[in-house]
Amino acid sequence: MNNKNSHTAARAAQGSVKKSSSEDIHMLNFSKVNYILLVAGIVVLAIGYLLLSGGGSDDPNVFNYDMFNSRRLVVAPIVIVCGLLLEIAAIMLRPRQKENTKVGDEQ
Repeated sequence: MNNKNSHTAARAAQGSVKKSSSEDIHMLNFSKVNYILLVAGIVVLAIGYLLLSGGGSDDPNVFNYDMFNSRRLVVAPIVIVCGLLLEIAAIMLRPRQKENTKVGDEQ
């Protein structure tokens, strides 16, 4: 008798899991705006890392003070943080839904 009840409970749980997971998958879709923000964030990150690069010395016996200029210490980290914020915004932004359709409606 316990075995029969466990199968029934498992079927009920499976049905509810399938239903809720299909609704969740529908909510995970990105819109065009999300993809544009993702690409923009990647571009801003690449620019930040390019600003951060350089400043090395060809001769290991000579120290190059260009490594400590404001571009590498101030501007590049700010640009990188802005790129990361764009990526977070792109992931967290929910696509707008039409007013006459609901999430669970299948047409």
